[in-house]
Amino acid sequence: MHLQFRLISFVLAVLCASTVAYSQQATFARVRVTNGPTLEYPAHWKIADEATVQNRVHAGQATADAAGVNLSGFQKQNRVVVESTPFPNTAQIRASIVKPQEYSQEDLRLATFQDLQALRALFESTFRKLSASGTVKVDKVGEPRVERIAGKLALVIPYTRYTESDRVLWQVEQIKIPFEDRLLSMTLSYRTSDTTAMKPILERVKRTLQF
Repeated sequence: MHLQFRLISFVLAVLCASTVAYSQQATFARVRVTNGPTLEYPAHWKIADEATVQNRVHAGQATADAAGVNLSGFQKQNRVVVESTPFPNTAQIRASIVKPQEYSQEDLRLATFQDLQALRALFESTFRKLSASGTVKVDKVGEPRVERIAGKLALVIPYTRYTESDRVLWQVEQIKIPFEDRLLSMTLSYRTSDTTAMKPILERVKRTLQF
């Protein structure tokens, strides 16, 4: 029994030492979404260049057009895309500013269970229309919730998705935070096969958000 205790203590010591060593080496960078908040991300990750961002914008618009989904009511601005390295990436941060607001802080404060269920049904219906016309496919849509992020109420919609070329599921959180006269739209996503490494990093991204 004494030997077993010593063995457990040794394993714990090794684990703690490893954790400290890695935390000492971790460095983070901060990026601002223009006219919006700042957030921190691992310094070795890559911010996508403007051409890459615009290619994705046009691909999204083409998919929406093919699906008959009208995106003209809201304008996304100042997009930021951060991807994990090395390639192929296993996690991603996307953030943009949307005007006008889809809803306010007061709307989120007053949101009922029925409101969130109706929103889930609308989100899933729209996403499945887009899935039918694009390469990104929705798997399951989770329960929407309202939580507090960076001192503000946020609408969070979790879901899983995959692509036609890669059937591995990605876990995604769609986060929308109204502030002033606009809204932050942010998605945090990671491959479920890399949950252990990537989920804590993206949870930290949420905690470092500053308006």
